Amino acid sequence: MTYIKTNGTEYQASIAGRMGDRDWGGRKSKSITLTMTHAEGVQLFTDGLAWSIVQRDTVPVYDTDGNPTGETTEQVQEWDNSDYCVAGPITDNRDGTITAKMGQKTDSDILAELEAAYDAE
Repeated sequence: MTYIKTNGTEYQASIAGRMGDRDWGGRKSKSITLTMTHAEGVQLFTDGLAWSIVQRDTVPVYDTDGNPTGETTEQVQEWDNSDYCVAGPITDNRDGTITAKMGQKTDSDILAELEAAYDAE
C-alpha cells in the first residue's frame, strides 16, 4: 500500500507524477488522491509542506535455505518529496476523495524569491 506521510501522520493515497506539467507552468508535479474532505485538504496541502511517499508491503519470510516459512513481515520504503513544496489546485472528486497537486519550484519561482529577498534589504 502507498501512503503520504507528513507531520508524523500517514494517509493512504495514490500518487501520479508529471515531469513537465503543462497545466502548471511546466513544473514537475505530483497529484495525490486520498480520502479527505476538500476543507481538510486545504488545511493539509499548503506551500512549504514537507512530505514523503511511504510504500508498505507484506512479504514472505524465508528460512536460511530459501524456503518460505509461512510467515510474513512488513517491508517499508520511504522517499522524501519535500522538494514538491508548492501547493497547487485541490479537486473534490465527489466520491469522498480529493486530488491535491504539489509541485516543484520553477526557475522563475526561485528567481522571484531571490529578487524579493534582494529588494527587502
